[in-house]
Amino acid sequence: MTELDNFGRLVVKRARDPVFDEIEKILDGTSPPMYRQAVEFFLSTDVSEKDKLKEMALMAIDMSLFYLLHAFEHYSDGDEGCFEIISLRQGGNDIPVRELSDGLAGELVDETGWIDRFSAVRPSKYSE
Repeated sequence: MTELDNFGRLVVKRARDPVFDEIEKILDGTSPPMYRQAVEFFLSTDVSEKDKLKEMALMAIDMSLFYLLHAFEHYSDGDEGCFEIISLRQGGNDIPVRELSDGLAGELVDETGWIDRFSAVRPSKYSE
């Protein structure tokens, strides 16, 4: 597995999937007490509405990650005050993650992308 794939696995396993798991807990009524108001609302929601809400949540997560990766790729080297945020160690050198891909955001959602390869949660309709 390449360093870029290791980065993608980290994005999916430590950012995408856990967020969706927490949202499912809220919708199912099994989340921590701090989400009590949301849980009370969603417990009164019928199953078909919960499924729609889960899909919307998954789409929002995927779109957020897509645009974050897009920003890493396109807004660096002083653009909009940004800088190289993430570098990966490759061959003893630190290489900006955006230089390891010809389309960093696409790595997340293409047909052989990080979501399909590393996620325990199905892709959202946004990424299909």
